[in-house]
Amino acid sequence: EVSLGQHTANASRRVTTAPTVSSGYSPDARLLFDPHGGPAGRHVEFFPEPTVAELDGLARTAGLHRGSADASVEVRRTTLRLVRALRIVFGPEVEGDAARYTPLVKGIGALERLRSNDAALSRYTPFRMELWTAAAELAG
Repeated sequence: EVSLGQHTANASRRVTTAPTVSSGYSPDARLLFDPHGGPAGRHVEFFPEPTVAELDGLARTAGLHRGSADASVEVRRTTLRLVRALRIVFGPEVEGDAARYTPLVKGIGALERLRSNDAALSRYTPFRMELWTAAAELAG
């Protein structure tokens, strides 16, 4: 589900640099193998994703979980999906700015609650970036 670079960042709890495509190394060269017609490969930084305890706190902030008990596995999965969406749009660095990140988590949590409470959407799909795009276009 996650790239090797992301898995390494999660396991080490450190920012990790890794290629987005297959790569190779030799004493004289560093190679990125680009797929024909696909996006060009590059090296990117991967930031550790939230721990289980951090996901529980983010789920509370997003309004997806209440109380002091642990969140369910499904709530944690949903919260991680939302964290990943925020990273796509704002970059992982936004997590370091609580004054900015907290309202974003609350906002995306509200969007997820709207989606999950809508009978027409909730039975067919989890939160997806297309939903975010559609909501942004309607608001704009």
